[in-house]
Amino acid sequence: MNCPQCKSPITGDALFCSQCGARLEASGRSAEERKKVTVFFSDISGYTALSEKLDPEEVKEIMSRIFSRAASIVKEYDGHLDKFIGDCVMAVFGFDVTREDDAVRALRAALEIHKAVSLLNTEELKERIGRDLSVHTGVNTGVVVAGDLDLEKGTEKVLGDTVNVASRLASTAKAGEIVAGRTTVHEVERYFEFEELGAISLKGKSDGVPAFRLLGPRTSTGRNLMLKGRRAEFTGRVEEMKLLTERLQMAKSGVKAVFFIRGEAGTGKSRLVEEVKHMAEADGMAVLEASCFDYTRGIPYSLWTGLFGSLFSLAENETPATLSRKIEEGCAGIIVDERPAAPFIAGLFALESDEVRNMDAGLLKGCTLKSIASVVSSICGKKPSVLILDDMHWADPSTLEVLAPVLEKNSYLVLCLYRPSDQVTALIKELRAGMPIEDLFLEPLKRDDSAGMIRSLLDGCEVPEELLNFVSLQIKGNPFYIEETVNNLVESGILNKADGCWTLARKLENADIPSTVQGIISARIDRLEPKQKHLLQTASVIGQNFFRSILTRIEKAAELEESIELLKGKDLIREFRAQPDLEYMFKHALMQDVVYNSLLKKERRRIHEDVARVMEELFADRISEFYESIAFHYRQSENTEKAVFYLMKAGKKCIDKYAAAEANEFYRNAYDLLTAKPLAAADRPVLLRLLNDWGWVLYFYVDF
Repeated sequence: MNCPQCKSPITGDALFCSQCGARLEASGRSAEERKKVTVFFSDISGYTALSEKLDPEEVKEIMSRIFSRAASIVKEYDGHLDKFIGDCVMAVFGFDVTREDDAVRALRAALEIHKAVSLLNTEELKERIGRDLSVHTGVNTGVVVAGDLDLEKGTEKVLGDTVNVASRLASTAKAGEIVAGRTTVHEVERYFEFEELGAISLKGKSDGVPAFRLLGPRTSTGRNLMLKGRRAEFTGRVEEMKLLTERLQMAKSGVKAVFFIRGEAGTGKSRLVEEVKHMAEADGMAVLEASCFDYTRGIPYSLWTGLFGSLFSLAENETPATLSRKIEEGCAGIIVDERPAAPFIAGLFALESDEVRNMDAGLLKGCTLKSIASVVSSICGKKPSVLILDDMHWADPSTLEVLAPVLEKNSYLVLCLYRPSDQVTALIKELRAGMPIEDLFLEPLKRDDSAGMIRSLLDGCEVPEELLNFVSLQIKGNPFYIEETVNNLVESGILNKADGCWTLARKLENADIPSTVQGIISARIDRLEPKQKHLLQTASVIGQNFFRSILTRIEKAAELEESIELLKGKDLIREFRAQPDLEYMFKHALMQDVVYNSLLKKERRRIHEDVARVMEELFADRISEFYESIAFHYRQSENTEKAVFYLMKAGKKCIDKYAAAEANEFYRNAYDLLTAKPLAAADRPVLLRLLNDWGWVLYFYVDF
């Protein structure tokens, strides 16, 4: 980063320039990052005729008036005027700070520029140049690399295919037309009408690009959002709550109940289950919780290792001896097929024992499945219990395989949460053959329930009708979206409280409109201080859940604790578990996705390698337990050698557990990495070992 005054290099934490003393204002954008923006190019139709018929001074005066008005309009809509090129204006919306309605702003600005140019037409001008002056515009939305302009090096501020397509769309538009790409239309179609042009051929594109001609605005409503961390009361879900409450009471008497709760991201699955959890704990019941994660889909039994890690308080930095002792104590007295369960549970954490070292792989797998089910059943059998299994759509095959014996043994309430997933749907069908399964689907909230939720966010006050209409139209009853939206409005100052009443600072049609939840989250992130934003980005590479010990070894910046507390205060991250190790989690999986995707790919790869290296150091004494995670991070980095090494280690570990499906995937990934480019002489022995080891998968797993 450079000082805006003297251009001298500065550090990320500096408050003043060390050369000229200028105060350095916090920027909402890093020096370079991936950003979703909306770009438009507006070209003057009739410029050639204008230049031919008029004196250069007159042409300059007319163009100056057009460019001056265009710049004013772009600024009015909080856009970034990127450049003037001859008779063309290029503007970017979402460059400095992402706003959820960047596409809407871009189209409104383009319409006003068209109108401003048309007002310049007079009978005299038309007579002199032989035609009217007008504008034709191309608009496109997508991801670009946003950086700082360097005139000496000729560096552009935004680069990417999104910019190129916007320019090409402008060239296809006729005089007076605005032509938009599909993503732009998707984000604004509730506010503008379009005519579909089909897939048009653009220069440099091998395939046709869907294009749409803007016909005009619909009756519009607009909004602007930001967050402050308000939390809504539990609202709606009356029938669902009634059913779960009944089953909870039955579970207290030892009656089996298994629920699969299905819903899209943000529909309130976790919040519904949280209410059940509070009721269970108030009644003295035990609550066991575990989650699947996107990055653990290839790790066998990942859900169950997470559950046992929590139940037995297994810390990340403990020695193998301590881990073995804690597992032994947790599994005390539990016998499976005349064998203690502890050695098989310990095997999930890559801890070998004499009891399992030379055991046949098929027998080992069978005993492992039975041990997991027996331990869970035994722990839950000590008192009435609730077992909560979250994000099952990300479950690895071995985790799902264990689910049947776990559910068969249960006499407690089991709640499995998942987004629509073919593999979970197939599992439910299979399980229903042997036990009663209830599949509960969460619909979006109704209008009255949405109103109640907003009212609780606004301290019980009356909800402005315009806000309620927006939520009903745009958010469509998604509780997560509603909570984020109202919080965003409050923090941005558009929704204000005075004399016990909430009012809108301005008409919503002139405010920001959130088109997607990704935009809402991006807007929140862009308003962070640079050091806090960078910290959040690093955490997103580690995962949805991340240990403080890993984060602090990668991020050595000053005031780290203060930044973490600020992120917690803004409800971007939450403390997941304090013991035995301090662990945080993103408020929502979508939050992590948006933050992660804001990083340049080269930066992601660098941080992934840092995470893998730190894990190697932290877990040196029990590294086999983390082969899969380390392989994941090295695979996302540029360190192919180590990625292949740990993928092979993870594959061998899976074979030892008779988890052939996962082993096959690890070996295949290693093979693809190794053979992606011409094989070096040093890699040939590695490939040979890989193929020999992979061959064992065929022995156990012939149904490819």
